[in-house]
Formats: sequence, structure tokens, C-alpha cells
Amino acid sequence: MTYLTNADLEKMVDTNDEWIRSRTGIEERRILKDPTKATSDMGAEAVKDIAGEARHRCDRSGPDHLRHRHRGHALSQRRPTSSPTKWAR
Repeated sequence: MTYLTNADLEKMVDTNDEWIRSRTGIEERRILKDPTKATSDMGAEAVKDIAGEARHRCDRSGPDHLRHRHRGHALSQRRPTSSPTKWAR
């Protein structure tokens, strides 16, 4: 995989980094040179990297520090106070 930066594009066409970033937000492009690979291969590698980073953060903080959040409030681990049959039809 190679990278094509905005600076590289400046050498090829009449443009500049500020113009590209302000209109597209793109800083660099990744280009596959291997004809046996596809963009899904790049995506699979990105997912592996993200999963590894998340696993590392969980390992550092430990399970006691993990909390589910909903609308900015920590969710309780307690059982619901109302009877489940109250909502059954």
C-alpha cells in the first residue's frame, strides 16, 4: 500500500492542501498496488487495529471500570423494580 498526500497532488495538478482539505477533508489517500488485494482487505486491517486498541484499553482499566452508558447516565446493574409480567401481553 502506498500513500498519496495532498502535497503529492500539488506537484501533479494546480491545487494545494488548504483547498483540498477545506472542500473534502482529505489529507491523504491509500492506494493498493497489489492486484490480488481489494479495499475490503484494507478495511479488515483497520478493524483489527481498532479491536486491538480497544482490547488494550480494556486490559488497562480492568472490567470493574467498564460501565454502560445511556444518554450520559451510567446504567445500573440492578434488576428492574417492576415485574416483567407487567409489560407482557
